Amino acid sequence: MLRHNITLKTPSIFHNDIQINALLIIAPPAVLEYVVVHELCHIQIRNHSPQFWALVADHLPDYKTPHHWLKQHGNRLMQGF
Repeated sequence: MLRHNITLKTPSIFHNDIQINALLIIAPPAVLEYVVVHELCHIQIRNHSPQFWALVADHLPDYKTPHHWLKQHGNRLMQGF
């Protein structure tokens, strides 16, 4: 489900539902892919432990590039660029 949230982070996954901020559509495709993989991995591991990041890397080996982009541009993205 896409939503226009006021924060960049997606809501907690209480019932394995994933909500993605609609503004991610204007981000590079790799960033949207990273966020989806990140949130899907939270279904299995609900924290940011080393095991979580290993799982993310298993599914998206180059996750650090879009992760870094999001850290650099996330605030501007939330303003609609």
